Amino acid sequence: MKQLIGALAALSLCTSATAGDKPQVAKVKVDAETFASLDRNADNQISRTEAGVDRELSDNFAYIDTDGDGFISRSEYLAQIENARDPT
Repeated sequence: MKQLIGALAALSLCTSATAGDKPQVAKVKVDAETFASLDRNADNQISRTEAGVDRELSDNFAYIDTDGDGFISRSEYLAQIENARDPT
């Protein structure tokens, strides 16, 4: 009986952990779609001109462009979004 209760508790924890992952995946997908909509010429980076359609992105362009190449890469964009969600 104790083994059954333990197994049910473990299954419950696994289900909770899996359920918690789904919203995160959805957020990443939305962020990737937003990046794609900003990347008008589909070169996998956002230029200052492309960033101009989003005031907040434009105002923080230099901060988000961590490598200083004058473009925001997909990874720089997604890292900034993640930092904004979890500033710790």
